Amino acid sequence: MENKSGMRKFNSPFAFTKSSFLPKSKRAQSEIMGTVILILIVVSVSIILFTFAIPFVKEKLASTDCFDVINQVSITDGKYTCFDDKDAADDTDDEVNVQVHFGELNDSLSGFFIELGGATSKTIEIKAENVDNVRMYDADYTQELELPGKNEERTYVILNEEPEYLRIYARLTTGKICDVSDSVDKLNECGA
Repeated sequence: MENKSGMRKFNSPFAFTKSSFLPKSKRAQSEIMGTVILILIVVSVSIILFTFAIPFVKEKLASTDCFDVINQVSITDGKYTCFDDKDAADDTDDEVNVQVHFGELNDSLSGFFIELGGATSKTIEIKAENVDNVRMYDADYTQELELPGKNEERTYVILNEEPEYLRIYARLTTGKICDVSDSVDKLNECGA
């Protein structure tokens, strides 16, 4: 098919004209600008998302350390976890015995906290050194404390009045203190 100038006219989609190589219309410029703006929006949203998402994920991954420890630190509720009423007349020499069990742990713990609770609560950090008013079972208050090893138990004697409950919190070598690992609601009298 020929047009008035004698040139043959093609109806093929592959036929190129001069106007298809050099976009001069405003419509073509607005399509380019629209694409550039969409790319900028996607990049901006990605930066904002990663600014908040990466710290959030790092914080959640750090809390998994406590998840590994939570069932591995416990209070053995038995013969050696009890209250020793030395003198029924007053509370001055009363002692609380707490037997602590470590399970299949690696070296991720630097110690633990024991909470003696009641109308007022008291929290004591147990670590491998001297701690005021705490001693090992069958030792005196001047000796250094020991932490249980892998699958071991140690009994600690704490100079304190009878608590209503005991709770134990693991402390990681990173310094982080985990949530309650175990608790005992009622203490038996020692030797009963």
